Amino acid sequence: MATVLLLTGCGDNNEKQTETDHSSDAVTTLKTVALRETREIMLHDSLKWRPGNYYADFDICMVMPQTVDGKEATVLADSIVKKAFGRNAKADISKTLSSLVETPLGFEDVKGLKTKKCNTQVVADETHAVSFLKVEAFPSYQNQKIITYTIFNSSFLAGAAHGYEASQYINYDIAGAKVLTPALLFTNIEEVKKTVWNEMLRNENVSPMLLVNEVPHIDNFYVNDYSMTFVYNPYEVAAYAAGPVSVTVGAYELKAYLTPYAKQFWK
Repeated sequence: MATVLLLTGCGDNNEKQTETDHSSDAVTTLKTVALRETREIMLHDSLKWRPGNYYADFDICMVMPQTVDGKEATVLADSIVKKAFGRNAKADISKTLSSLVETPLGFEDVKGLKTKKCNTQVVADETHAVSFLKVEAFPSYQNQKIITYTIFNSSFLAGAAHGYEASQYINYDIAGAKVLTPALLFTNIEEVKKTVWNEMLRNENVSPMLLVNEVPHIDNFYVNDYSMTFVYNPYEVAAYAAGPVSVTVGAYELKAYLTPYAKQFWK
């Protein structure tokens, strides 16, 4: 039985199609948790960089796994929440969102600040400074052995030169009920980093804008049956103008560094 996941009810696009290996018969059940809310940040005048009112706009859409292959997906769900919300993550997605809307975006480190819910969305203008946070999470790939989640984060802090966007990935071992990490997959992480770096240098559009002399990590990646793609968000390895940098490496190039556990995932 082939599994195709159809995700609805969030964001500007009413449908997101999951790339699915049609040899897969592992069924994933999902639940959409969404939040759209604007809050006024109750700032003292001494904290304002310009006169007027300050607001935080939240647009969150999380397509959360309930079960994978008939088993509870608690480990995967917890990992998604932690990766998507970092220090704002709580015990589960509902508690996280309840806490998140109390966050004074751009002033998180100022103690004692309060926020107040607005009845309508606020548009930024000369008297309204609006920061926003948009977070989406959804399954983007699944085969018999792995399900991959994409987490997209977009934010803008009022007064900043530009916003920031980042994509993160979680790859989940369906049978083992665990999240794949470099430590689980590779016997020699430094050699894998060198392989990724050499591949990155071959990209003539990226190499002139590199800010580093080696890749800082190989933690952010997604997979298919034949390759791994390592992703670096703006400023991680290259200038902002370069955008996100993706490096795809064939499984055959990584074969010498795969752990016995990892070899089950690549043909």
